[in-house]
Amino acid sequence: MADLVEVDEKPSVVFNSNIFINFVVKCEFDGVEKENVILENVKKYFAKMDDSLFEKHLSPFSSFIDDITLANHKVSTCPVVLKCEDYSENYRHDVRVSFPQSILYKAEDRNVLLKSRCQDGWNGEFHFVDLFAVFESGNIYYILSIFPKEDELDKLSEYEIIQLMKIQSNTEGLRNSENGVKFSCSGGTDLNFIEFVNNRLKSFCNRSYPLYNFLKEIYDVDINNIRFQKHNVRNLILGIEDKNIFDELRKYHDCRECSSKFEYFKAISGMVQGIIDFQYQDEHEISDSLEPSCPVESEYQIITKNAFFVFSADWRTFKETKFQIGTCPYLFLPAMICINNEDVVNQTEDIIQEIIHGSNVNKRTSEPFLELNKTVKNRLNNPVKLSKKIVIPNILRKTKAFHLLNVDYVENIFRYKNEINLYNSAHDVRKISYRRDYYQKFLDGHSELIKEINDIGLIFDNNKINRILLFIAILSIISIVTDGYGLVGSILKVLQ
Repeated sequence: MADLVEVDEKPSVVFNSNIFINFVVKCEFDGVEKENVILENVKKYFAKMDDSLFEKHLSPFSSFIDDITLANHKVSTCPVVLKCEDYSENYRHDVRVSFPQSILYKAEDRNVLLKSRCQDGWNGEFHFVDLFAVFESGNIYYILSIFPKEDELDKLSEYEIIQLMKIQSNTEGLRNSENGVKFSCSGGTDLNFIEFVNNRLKSFCNRSYPLYNFLKEIYDVDINNIRFQKHNVRNLILGIEDKNIFDELRKYHDCRECSSKFEYFKAISGMVQGIIDFQYQDEHEISDSLEPSCPVESEYQIITKNAFFVFSADWRTFKETKFQIGTCPYLFLPAMICINNEDVVNQTEDIIQEIIHGSNVNKRTSEPFLELNKTVKNRLNNPVKLSKKIVIPNILRKTKAFHLLNVDYVENIFRYKNEINLYNSAHDVRKISYRRDYYQKFLDGHSELIKEINDIGLIFDNNKINRILLFIAILSIISIVTDGYGLVGSILKVLQ
């Protein structure tokens, strides 16, 4: 075992303005077949229940959606976003977030014990807002948004951001990170993130809550039966309004030189990647991680495989809406659509794996297209009609995949350049559009293969028919010749 190295936290990044962190958690219902949701009817359903309910829970986000999306998009639609409660300037929820005294992790061949700069571990007071996003695909996400209280902001550092990111992706062999970060409401018990959000879900039960009624009526699911696990935490969306950080990133991007502030940019890079051993990065790693994903004049956007980071010098929208919706809708909506589309493509990939390897997902080895290969060999030796065992399951799988890629997948329905570019960049960085196109080509190619295999039988069938027709023709000719000889014989007898 490698020697243990002890290291003290030495923050390089100090925040001095607004910051918000959205945790995106996917809802999964055991034993319930996911169904598509007609969102226009969902809105009507809520409005019919209670006009004030619609105003409190749906209207705040609906106005933003209507502003930045195309008017006529009946098939490819934005989600319905519901506020969990009627948050306002005078009605807030607060949560205390506590971080461990130390973190043990592995960096290359080193075991490192990172000790907090605070004797008992850093802790801070945050406001929080939570939301649900319902997509037409049937995907439902719970979003917890936290942002520091004004007097806590300058105490936050890159180390806290990285540890919060570890809730979604615990890499580097961290031994006590996601369990070490604790959430507690006033006078409540310290809970890890999953325990905290499950506790929030319980608080929505047995009362007049719109999503509770919706799930009961549409899905026949009780919120009380939903339980989140770590794998349900899909992504983080982080918005940082900080002129100093924004200006430094702009300068770095323009000159590609960080020697004068090497430690500072290492910290920013580590924060973006969510890696706690950022001290061991070289300049090339920093350059790659700080490359902006989308060229926008007023923002510096970096999209990774599990997070959306946006740095801005001034964030008017978030400042105006943070206590109502806890996020910036112009970042949140494109990011959420990207997350939904990534889940849709992943579901398509599962179907394609079944087409290739069969439905037994637990076997360790596989001959790709086994049933198909058997059928080809059988048809060459003993041509028969293509087995229903091959045709029906493949049609069902392909119908489902077609539905995912062409109905559940949300197209770029934004009106303005910033949101259009963010959508395109996110799908490009995460290879979502590429994978969608690739899987569509795969399905088309597989259909063509099935057709060709079926044509083998048709060729044999046609040859059979041709041989039968030839045999009939020969018989006809023989009959004609025989009849001819009989006729000639009769004539000769008459002549004699």
